[in-house]
Amino acid sequence: MPSGNDHSREGFDRLSPTERDAALKAMEAGKAEFADFNAKPFFEALYQSAMEGFFADPIYGGNRNKVSWRMVGYPGLPATYANKALEYRGKKVVIAPQSIADFS
Repeated sequence: MPSGNDHSREGFDRLSPTERDAALKAMEAGKAEFADFNAKPFFEALYQSAMEGFFADPIYGGNRNKVSWRMVGYPGLPATYANKALEYRGKKVVIAPQSIADFS
């Protein structure tokens, strides 16, 4: 790993998992130093993109096997569950999520 806070000299993919974690934490805190840009807004954009991919419909390439939807109990595409909102308020909902591909 590069010395100090300069994480731009070595490829992120060549860092060990521990070094990657440290680099991401430094970027999140705005403490990583890059020559041409501020690390904090870069981290925020990276994080936002990762969350969008993790929670998006699997048809777009992320959220393989709807794992994130299952994790949070999100039913997926159909809006047909709106009539059950009051019935399930405050209760764990166990409905198999459905994606766009399930309706194709």
